Amino acid sequence: MLLNATFIWLSAFLLSIPICIFQGTVPVGLPGLHIYYKCVELWPSPFFKGTYTVMILVLQFAIPTLALLVTHIHIRSHLNARIFRTDSVQDECKGYQQSDGQGTSMNHERLKRDLRRNTRATMVLLNISIVFTMSWLPWNSLNLLAEFHPNVMSPKALYLAFAICHMAAMSSSVTNPILYGWLNSNIRREMVRMSWVIAKAGQLWFRIAALRVITKPCNKTTL
Repeated sequence: MLLNATFIWLSAFLLSIPICIFQGTVPVGLPGLHIYYKCVELWPSPFFKGTYTVMILVLQFAIPTLALLVTHIHIRSHLNARIFRTDSVQDECKGYQQSDGQGTSMNHERLKRDLRRNTRATMVLLNISIVFTMSWLPWNSLNLLAEFHPNVMSPKALYLAFAICHMAAMSSSVTNPILYGWLNSNIRREMVRMSWVIAKAGQLWFRIAALRVITKPCNKTTL
């Protein structure tokens, strides 16, 4: 675990080094009048900048999306295989205790229940993959568009689109806990119960505050 974390942090540090190297300041203003300086990327050639953009796209978006998809498929296959394997073992152990018809019926019901539970878990994982893809796809697509076709949009429209796509990409860090929690029936049940308790506590607080206002003696001012 520690080795994997070290590898990830080291890779992120190495990938960010080109941004630190190819940075510079350029003046902004009228000829002969520099209003301010801004920091921009100053690459040796457009080829290197385009290559770096594509590499970041692959490492930041394509590989994680593919990894999520493959991992979730393997999780579903493993859960289903374990259910069928457990069910077959229980059939062999309990076969001599029950009649064939009754045992088969109970085993089928248990199998259907386990498969439905695994289907719900798979849907949670699938929704997380879809949300991750839809959150990061616009931002990465816009980066490619701005890199290889910079004149297709005006600077004002490009900045606005970049801000919207960047907010959508950052929203994935918020949506994951919501999906994990709300799509889990146990957590959702506890959240609904907690909201009911909070609502009742709020109503009680307002009632107490209203009673204090009503019973508070009025201060009369004598002229």
